[in-house]
Amino acid sequence: MNGKMVEIGDKFYRYEAQRFPVVVDADQEKYGVSRATLICREYFVSAETPKGHWIGYFPTSKNYWVSKTARKRHAYPTKEDAMEGYREQKLSFVRHSKVRLLRAEEDLALTLVKSENALFEILEVRRSE
Repeated sequence: MNGKMVEIGDKFYRYEAQRFPVVVDADQEKYGVSRATLICREYFVSAETPKGHWIGYFPTSKNYWVSKTARKRHAYPTKEDAMEGYREQKLSFVRHSKVRLLRAEEDLALTLVKSENALFEILEVRRSE
């Protein structure tokens, strides 16, 4: 983060992926989602505290408090910092999603093993009869 002083009225930035609903086939009521586009939201500093800043879209919108020293923030004082924060957020999301997918696949494999064992036990019982 740069050492520039932030004043009331300065901008903070946050990148987000935006998607829209799409009609694939109206007759069959099939719907989808558009490809993601990256957007940069601008927030304005409305107040400063010793530890951070209050930011919002407009004076009447919901305000967010942003720490001056936190590593992860809702918005950043420069577009470069905002892009890096967005990138780190998505990398973390991918890591966690991969772990969850791996665990779900392992759990699914357990059901297949139990099903095969059950089938094997049924066949063994039939052979012994």
